[in-house]
Amino acid sequence: LGAEAIRCLEVEDFPVTVVNDIYGGDLYEEGKARYQVKTR
Repeated sequence: LGAEAIRCLEVEDFPVTVVNDIYGGDLYEEGKARYQVKTR
């Protein structure tokens, strides 16, 4: 089974932030782009 496999995980006491969505969005990249200073 590859990346397409469905997996079920049960996790306790593990605080996380999900930064990737099912559409390929990436919060890290969006944040960098939002605050990036554009120079000449």
